[in-house]
Amino acid sequence: MNIRNTRKGVCLALIAMSIVFIAACKKDTQKGAGQFAPVLHVDGAYATSATSIIVNGDVQSGYPLSSFGVFWTTFADYPNNKHLVAVSGNAVNSIEGTITNLSPNSKYYVGVYATNSVGTSYYFYTAGLITTPAQ
Repeated sequence: MNIRNTRKGVCLALIAMSIVFIAACKKDTQKGAGQFAPVLHVDGAYATSATSIIVNGDVQSGYPLSSFGVFWTTFADYPNNKHLVAVSGNAVNSIEGTITNLSPNSKYYVGVYATNSVGTSYYFYTAGLITTPAQ
């Protein structure tokens, strides 16, 4: 057997497996033509007081949405126990919400969520935020 033919066969097999993998992933996230779970991104988050944090995010695709908002969790609960805060309005391109009644000088993980007919997506802000100390 020629080494060149063996390499060619291995390359063709890898390409075929990649195509099958991509097609399988597409099937898992797609429900009907062009419908996917929402694709989200967090633009920023910041503490506005000792007990509140504002979160801003983008909805990049996945319309129409049935619900959307922001969420928070603590280190002990991260990432499983998310406390959702629904936001009213029209999330055409962005989601902005304020999380209130938090503990002063405490670390929180925050993000945005959105739901459509396919499912719910969550996007965490990459860093935890610490509320300001009480004064």
